[in-house]
Amino acid sequence: MIFLPFGRIQSASQSDSSQRGMRCCHANALVTTIPSLLPDKGLPAGAEDLGNGFILLRARDKFHQRVDGEYGLAILTVLEEEEGEAVKEGWFPRIARWARLQLPNGQIVRSVWKESKMATVRPARNVKYVYDKEVRYGEVQFFFQATINKTGKEHSLASVSVYSDPDAEILEESYGTVIQCDYFGEEALEVIAVGDIQAGVAMIPIGEDGAYFVAEKLGLDVDAMAGMEEDMHAD
Repeated sequence: MIFLPFGRIQSASQSDSSQRGMRCCHANALVTTIPSLLPDKGLPAGAEDLGNGFILLRARDKFHQRVDGEYGLAILTVLEEEEGEAVKEGWFPRIARWARLQLPNGQIVRSVWKESKMATVRPARNVKYVYDKEVRYGEVQFFFQATINKTGKEHSLASVSVYSDPDAEILEESYGTVIQCDYFGEEALEVIAVGDIQAGVAMIPIGEDGAYFVAEKLGLDVDAMAGMEEDMHAD
């Protein structure tokens, strides 16, 4: 009869498992601390690199859609300014909408176009941007691209619903720390260049009268609401 040293075998096996577990924990901790150590996955399918850290991400319209109404008028305003002349009466642009935009800071901004159709709505669709040298806040309706005939240059743009200017009294009383704005939906649409977007922000509702509090970098929950630390490969 042969006796095998099962105790030693089991002990060695447990030791190997423990060492593998420790190595795995160390590797995960290192990657969490230095994300750049992860291999580059490249851009997701269908994404478009706009340069300077801006990347358009799907979903995207399969076909160009005619945009009329308030959204179309907002786009026409920009096109007429760029072209330097009025467009033909009754004409409205046809565009392909994009759902998401990654910013140079790593945030991913979403849009009302796709989010409003989802069962679980992610609120990371509000942005801080500069328009005519002024800081503004807006809710992104959709992203799109348009070519200006006069120059032949393609522009990457965003349709946004602009929040009101911050309540001056509250801003003064809070020493500039509380920014409260009102939301007007389709009544306050404008088109901006995606390059003017500085960051995603969280707009937290105050009561039921359409007022919102602007939250920037106040913790992980707010970062998630503003699109921080999100994988561009995720839908």
